[in-house]
Amino acid sequence: NGEDGAFDGLLECWFDDAAAAEGAFAGLNGQAVIADIQAHVARLERLDLVEHGFVDTAKSAPFKLVAALKRRSDLTRAQFKSWWLDRHAPLVVVFPELRRYQVDLVEDGPECFVDGIAEVSFADLATLKRITSSAQVKGVQEDSQLHTQARYRMFVEEHPVTH
Repeated sequence: NGEDGAFDGLLECWFDDAAAAEGAFAGLNGQAVIADIQAHVARLERLDLVEHGFVDTAKSAPFKLVAALKRRSDLTRAQFKSWWLDRHAPLVVVFPELRRYQVDLVEDGPECFVDGIAEVSFADLATLKRITSSAQVKGVQEDSQLHTQARYRMFVEEHPVTH
């Protein structure tokens, strides 16, 4: 939306498993991609995530709110995962006009700046902004704030690139 923040974009690369990701980024092409990205950004964070899909209508959903969350320090990864998937996600799946909802969690490995990312997708930017500014969504965001110590939010437009 033109406002400066912690992040200006998000790159998703999907692999079958962590070993495949490591192999891809260790190769010459992977190293070239990393070098090119590092030459153009002030901050680069890599997360190895496990996907948990909740809603996918198979309709176009290029506009999304991406929320990256860091759990409260008194919560383990397992407790945070349980809260997010079992208690918080059911509050989100009922959002009106929701086309896609996915939660991606860091489930093992070293501590990261966040423990997971949620993608809440809609047909267009106007719908995204209208729904995410509703009282219903504000209540769900309050639940999120109770379980996190940091949240990074971005309104993004998806631009898929495949080969």
